[in-house]
This record gives sequence, structure tokens and C-alpha cells, in this order.
Amino acid sequence: MIWCLSEAHGAGPLVSQPATVSSSALGWGIVSGVTTVIGGIAVGLTNQMDYSRFARRPGDQVMGQWVSIIGFGAIMPIFGCLAASSTQAIYGEALWNPPDLVQKWLDTDYNAKSRAAAFFAGFGLVVCQLAINTIDNAFSCGMDLAGLFPAFIDIRRGSYIGLVLSIAMCPWQLLSSAATFISVLSAYSVFLGPWCGIMVCDYWVLRRRCLKLSALYTPDKGSIYFYWHGINWRSYLAWAIGWSYLIPGFAHAVTPSVVVPEACTNLYYLAFPLGFVVSFLAHWAINTVFPPPGLREKDDIDVYGTFTPEEALRLGIAPTETYDGVVAEEIELEKEMGEPKIHSL
Repeated sequence: MIWCLSEAHGAGPLVSQPATVSSSALGWGIVSGVTTVIGGIAVGLTNQMDYSRFARRPGDQVMGQWVSIIGFGAIMPIFGCLAASSTQAIYGEALWNPPDLVQKWLDTDYNAKSRAAAFFAGFGLVVCQLAINTIDNAFSCGMDLAGLFPAFIDIRRGSYIGLVLSIAMCPWQLLSSAATFISVLSAYSVFLGPWCGIMVCDYWVLRRRCLKLSALYTPDKGSIYFYWHGINWRSYLAWAIGWSYLIPGFAHAVTPSVVVPEACTNLYYLAFPLGFVVSFLAHWAINTVFPPPGLREKDDIDVYGTFTPEEALRLGIAPTETYDGVVAEEIELEKEMGEPKIHSL
């Protein structure tokens, strides 16, 4: 971006040129842009607990989330817009895709400087893609699959499975054009906005942050979280309600030849916030009419030693007694099983 701004002696014509559409169309275009940006970080919003669960204390992850999601999530799209606008002044066309810009360097002036710049830019893009796919895709997929099939899949094996599946989906086709890329990002908002609404409603409103940790790891009908054959139909129904009415607008965005009413397109532009609110309210209403078992239950004893004694007492939970750094309940269980072990600090 810095090179583009310097070479173009400014931000380029796309930033300063007046709008050529009506105020209404401009407003909906801005709304669509906001939804697209949210869609780009929606995956991180839904799977960030894969990493925040490693925080030492509640709230330790907040600063990192603010910097990465709010900070970089707002700044990086601005950088992209400035670079695309300045390339319009330099080359006569707006280059939004970094590899296209690097290729333009080589096509325009193939010398040692341009080759070196292309190498370092390409190296940076490769490192960036490896980091994103490892952290945001492979590791998350590995943990999810390991949680579903722990007897057969570990995190590393699940990551490899995710890698194979991602290649089979031909993701490079998503970058074939700017319109396709924007449609893909917006699609995340259609399905993940309702998902976020359900999670917020379930944890903060319905359960009021009360979870029975011992029941989370009981995969049978005795667990209050087993629901119907291990499926919470209430959440799936609320999720479907949150995105079903957005499908016509989504179909038009992906395939412009599909004609839909303008209202459907405008609803699609509001995909994330609207889906969030609709699924939030639907999940609350469904669970109010059909309350799940064990709502707001929690353990009487800190079974896994999750909290410090002070935290446990503050939460109304009896602290776990320890002996030589080992949970006392584990020692008693080992005695009952006839397999006593030597425990030390």
C-alpha cells in the first residue's frame, strides 16, 4: 500500500470521485460493505473459543480480541481500498488482489528491483497464508474432529483431514474475481451471524453463564446436555430461522441472473446483524416454550479443580480438596478401582 500511495502521489481517484448512484443505493452499498467486512472475520468470531479457553483467567483474551478483530478488522480493509484506488491512477485499473499487483510489477518493469520486491511480497503472502490456514483452519478443524471422534482422531490427524478437504473444495476459485470474493465473504455472514446470535443468547441470557462442567463430558442420556440423541434441536431450528429468509438475496448475489425482489437483496445486505438478532430472539423464544433440561444448573463441587478456592466460593461452588497437589476425588477413585498410584508434588 505504501508503494502504491507513493507511486500514485496520493490515494487515487476512487477515493475522491463523487458518487454516481442515488443516496439510497449508496447507503445500501455501505451496509453491504460493512456486512462483507464482518463476514471476513465471522469465522474467527465463532471459533475464537478454541484459543480463548487456554486463557489463565476470564477476560485475559479480551485485549487480543479487540486488537485483532476490531483493530485489524477495520484497518486492513481500508489499506486494501487505498491500494486499489492508487493502482487505478498508476495502471488505469484497480488491482485489489495482491498477487495481481505483484505480477503487474514484473510485467511493467522486469528488473532486479521488481524481482526482489516480488520475491519478498510473495514470501510474505506465503507466510501469511500458512499462518492463517494453520491457526484458523487446520488447528480448529483438528480440535473439532478430535472432539467428535476422540477414539479415532487426534488434533493432528483432524488437521490433515481438514487440509485434504480444503484442497478438494478448490479455494483458488474463490479469488477468480472481486465479485466472487465479496460474495464468499458475505456468505459467511448469512450462516455465521445466526450462529453467533444463538451462542450469545444461550450462554448469556438463557444459562446466565452457568454450566455444569461435569455433564459436558458425559456422552450419554444421563447428561443434561445430551438432549435428543445428542442433538439440541432448539438451536438448529433457531439457526435455520435466522438464515432461511436470506437465501433469495444470497442466490442473487452469487448468480446475478437470478431475479429477486429488491427487498430480498436489501435483507441480504443486512445478513449478519439481522441474522444475529433473529436467531437470538428465536432461540430465546423456543427455549422459553420448550425449556431444555438442567437449565442454569452447575456443579456443587469444583470437580475438575477449575477454579481457585476464592473463585469457587465466589461462584457458590465448594472448592475441591487437594492432597499433595492431587485432587482427592481421584485418589478415592483409584482406591476403589484397586489401582492406587504414588502421587507427589
